[in-house]
Amino acid sequence: MAIDEINNNYSILIDKNEKYKILEINTEKIVSKDYNYIESIDNDLFIVKKNQKYGLIDITGKEITRKLLKEAKRRDRKSKG
Repeated sequence: MAIDEINNNYSILIDKNEKYKILEINTEKIVSKDYNYIESIDNDLFIVKKNQKYGLIDITGKEITRKLLKEAKRRDRKSKG
């Protein structure tokens, strides 16, 4: 089992079956479904992959996108000025 800390309250947990979950550290409660992959794109927002499709969830595990997409890309923001 592997753990990747997101912030002081949450971590991404990878179990022995290589399923990714979000873990609330203080309560040791799993707050998301099982996914094939989770990547933090902000302290409160994540790209998730399940069955070769992608979506977005928040820190509580709530799905932000209604349906999973075939592709999702992270794009860094550049400041203007």
